[in-house]
Amino acid sequence: MEFTQEGRVIRLVWCIKGLMSERQKVTNAFERFKPDMVAMPISPEEMKGLRACVNGKVKEIALTYIEEVFARRMKAWGDVTVPSPFLAQAWILARKNKVPMKAVDLEEEAFTDFYVKAVSTPDMLIHSIKCRNLEKKHLKAQNPKDFCLEWDAIVSSTGGLRDVERLREETMAQNILALPKDKLRILAFIEVERYEGVKARIEQALGTPP
Repeated sequence: MEFTQEGRVIRLVWCIKGLMSERQKVTNAFERFKPDMVAMPISPEEMKGLRACVNGKVKEIALTYIEEVFARRMKAWGDVTVPSPFLAQAWILARKNKVPMKAVDLEEEAFTDFYVKAVSTPDMLIHSIKCRNLEKKHLKAQNPKDFCLEWDAIVSSTGGLRDVERLREETMAQNILALPKDKLRILAFIEVERYEGVKARIEQALGTPP
């Protein structure tokens, strides 16, 4: 999806976290679009962590239970690794081509503050119940994109948790639109779960019909 903002072009590309084959999608996007800036769907703090991983300074990343199960189930569609290959590939290609990058997700302090206020004890109880037996839960998805969306509907759709994800989408959209105006070709990678929300907010901000 492409948008025009004051004479420049913003291209959004949805990606699937963890899946090795997504590296080629990132490579194709770089080669075809030739960006002069890349927006990354992670926080500034996560950007530092990504740099450490790509540079070999971090050898192992701890995953939560939900992340571990997600990774195991995603293997139905190919090899899976952390950090997300699409992020690592975007970092590598941006550095190779001397293209600046910007982390556009919520800063961790803002995320934590909002999470504490938005997510109630009942939300967490409902979330815990919904996430039971994730390893064996039957899902209808027949491809990795649908799997991510169906998974997200289970783990991120309850009350305050949903509000947290909506805030992330709003923040990413705002930060993408606020990137330096001298950058005329913005390539923004967005996790598929948040893609439609980010796209809708950019459409709304620019007055673009859906």
